[in-house]
Amino acid sequence: MNYNVAGAITRFIAVFLCILLVGAVAVFGFAPLNISGVLNSGGIKLGLDLAGGSLIVYEADTDMTGDDLQMNMDAVETLMRSRLDNLGFTEAVLTVDNKQISIEIPSVTDPEEAIKKIGATAILQFRNADGEVIIDGKHIKAAYAQYGAVDNDNVKEYFVAIELTDEGQQKFKEGTRAAIGSYISIYLDEDLQSTASVNKEIDGNPIITNSAFTVDEVKWLASVINAGQLPFALENVQQDSVGATLGEKSLESCLIAGIIGILLVMAFMIIIYKVPGVVASISLFAYTALFVMVMELIQANLTLPGIAGIILSIGMAVDANVVIYERIKEELRNGKSVKGAIEAGFNRAFTAIFDSNITTLIAAGVLWYFGSGSIKGFGTTLFIGVLLSMLTALTLTKSLLRTTVNMQITKLSYYGLNEEKMVKKSLFEKFDVVKQRKFTLIIVACVIIIGTASMVLRGFNLDIDFSGGTEFILGIQKDVEDADIDNIKSIVIGIAEDENKLVSIQKSANDDTTVIITTKELNEDQRQAVRTTIADKYNIDDDNDLSVRSIGKSISDKLRQTAILTAALAVLLVLVYISFRFAFLSGIAAILCLVHDLFIVIAAYSLLQIPVSSTIIAALLTILGYSINATIIIFDRIREESKKSNSDSFATNVNKGASASMTRSINTTITTFLTIGMVFLFGVESVRNFALPIMIGLIAGLFSSVMISGPMWNLLKSKFGNISIRNLIPKKLKKKA
Repeated sequence: MNYNVAGAITRFIAVFLCILLVGAVAVFGFAPLNISGVLNSGGIKLGLDLAGGSLIVYEADTDMTGDDLQMNMDAVETLMRSRLDNLGFTEAVLTVDNKQISIEIPSVTDPEEAIKKIGATAILQFRNADGEVIIDGKHIKAAYAQYGAVDNDNVKEYFVAIELTDEGQQKFKEGTRAAIGSYISIYLDEDLQSTASVNKEIDGNPIITNSAFTVDEVKWLASVINAGQLPFALENVQQDSVGATLGEKSLESCLIAGIIGILLVMAFMIIIYKVPGVVASISLFAYTALFVMVMELIQANLTLPGIAGIILSIGMAVDANVVIYERIKEELRNGKSVKGAIEAGFNRAFTAIFDSNITTLIAAGVLWYFGSGSIKGFGTTLFIGVLLSMLTALTLTKSLLRTTVNMQITKLSYYGLNEEKMVKKSLFEKFDVVKQRKFTLIIVACVIIIGTASMVLRGFNLDIDFSGGTEFILGIQKDVEDADIDNIKSIVIGIAEDENKLVSIQKSANDDTTVIITTKELNEDQRQAVRTTIADKYNIDDDNDLSVRSIGKSISDKLRQTAILTAALAVLLVLVYISFRFAFLSGIAAILCLVHDLFIVIAAYSLLQIPVSSTIIAALLTILGYSINATIIIFDRIREESKKSNSDSFATNVNKGASASMTRSINTTITTFLTIGMVFLFGVESVRNFALPIMIGLIAGLFSSVMISGPMWNLLKSKFGNISIRNLIPKKLKKKA
């Protein structure tokens, strides 16, 4: 065996073993790097929608602004942290945003009770029979949860002992003297805690007693009093609680979708590209392992949309490989050696890969910065995925392909080409996108008419994220039948005491044992009553098989504003970047294509009545990144063709660029569609409703990038020439500059 070949084989095996080692570290962990491994309890942190738990959002009922608001919200955060610790919720995560404070509590068993206890204003008052306040919170030094006899009967019970200040003791002494023969009542946030008859003047510290008190209640009461009262009332504006079993089902279904998606992408790449496809599959394995390690190292929370983002990014990670491989095949058709074709393929593909991935990073960055909770998680995973996909494609894939050449694997058939029937021209060489513009215009016009009609006549199926309300997801341990729907309907209407508060009751599309109830906003007591009544009737394990979401109007309004802001900002940033990298008119053409794609996705929400939830932000910005990615690949080829031939018209170069990029556009759409399609097939309801619009957007992006982008750039160029942003600046401003 040739020495160089043996060395190449050795290097290939060594790299492959290193990749396996990285995979093993990702799975089993490596203590020196503080990587726990996905199989260990300290591995990737699961979000509440996967691990189970509750998200509670409070909003301050105050007119304070500026520094006063900030100071008091800092005090609220401190008091909340103390209450959570005293209640045993030491792993809870608090986040303050202007007037809102969000609390994530893993594995909480009774979110409604937690809401009452955590959000209590803690205004403690001792009042006489006339309602006059004798002492309040400012007169109290400390409170203690105790157990013992509280009267002459020597009957032991749980109570709270209060230690008063000197001023408090004097006021309490005077108050009890005046109340002899009457009674004193103790209130916490206007809720009566205890009432005691007064037979004599009390010169000392009082107690709060109630024969119904439990040990947990007196501990909580003492902790609330000790933590102090909040500077203003807090309104519970959002509540999400997910049972552990439902979270496990969501995680399991997404993992199955991810594994099948990866295997299908690998199979597709190997069938189409042969040896480079095998290399791409190895790189994809390395990419997945590195992704897991990075998620562990940065201690990122993995959420349901986050997993969807990972699976989606796997399909998009192959995109760079497809661009490179199509370039390599093109160079091979032009007569270059395999080694020369690989070098030229990478060099020519670099700018297209760089530019297209930057635009996706823009979308992911906007999601991360402006999003919250699961949407921020999606943005994080997409951002990490894009960076790692560029790293593996431009380094690992290139290194492995060079090694295969050194291993003398150089037959053209190994690279997806038939040596005997090799065709130099592209399969789509004669496809004239500029000539087909009228046909394209007819299709676009029909889509706009149908989409607009649907949005006007049918409207949108607003999820509670945007309309406000309450949603219950219940696993009733049996197939949901019509009789069950009727029973649950009567329970909900009976508790809500208003038939109009019930919006819908339906069986889950992918789980016959799960029922989804949507209502207008219910208060805490009503939500608790619905939970317990249905849980008792169907023997539901309240901790595991039940999920509740409740969103108030202020949150839904904020989500709408965030959706508009993020979409507008992302479009603006992409326009600026494309105008900088290509030309101003190409940026306008790209944005028009983007508007077309986003319109189709939004129209699909209306036509198919897909619930419009907060994930629409992630779906639209994902399509934004993907669509611009596809358009940039074609623009890059048009730019390249224009540099190669000054004699050809720009329309001719548009056709050449679109034709040369057609196979790449189709193949990358297929690989991404395979992964997100598996999410749609195997995912839970909320993820399916997220995956479907993205699938539709992928098709729209393929159509617009191939059929609209180039002809639109050509049209604008023929009308306005080589106009630039500088040409749009008034002369007076130019002189000043």
